[in-house]
Amino acid sequence: LVAAIRKVHSAHLAVRSINLSHILSTTDAAASRLRVRLNCVGILDALEFETRRHVADLQVADIRDLGWLILSLATGTEVTAKSDRTTFAQCENFLAQNFSIEMRNICMTLIKSSSAPSIVDLSRAISGRIYDELDTAYRSIDLTERLLSSEYESGR
Repeated sequence: LVAAIRKVHSAHLAVRSINLSHILSTTDAAASRLRVRLNCVGILDALEFETRRHVADLQVADIRDLGWLILSLATGTEVTAKSDRTTFAQCENFLAQNFSIEMRNICMTLIKSSSAPSIVDLSRAISGRIYDELDTAYRSIDLTERLLSSEYESGR
């Protein structure tokens, strides 16, 4: 998700549709991988053509929405800026009890910070985790190659 948002923001645009109902995930059991896609990107630009806002403001809103999305996915409860304080406090406690301090700090910074970090700053903050994802991707590729090779050899 961060990579997709970063790509949109680098084109000086905003996603404007980061919420649970606009995130698509597909799994490929053979390759054991998960693909995450953003849906409805740009739809609000078409629907709200007359009410233009500055792109910088929209990008900050994207970052905040990403924070709410992360909190919702982590807790299994749909939480938005319009949720009541009790629900938010319960979700924040759940996050603190079940996830790393780094995850909690990133999520709360995205939601609560008076000046939200840019998507580039967020990318830097999670860069250590990217290596874990690359390792998983390489293991998946190796498994696929091994399975394909064994099928090829058994076909001889």
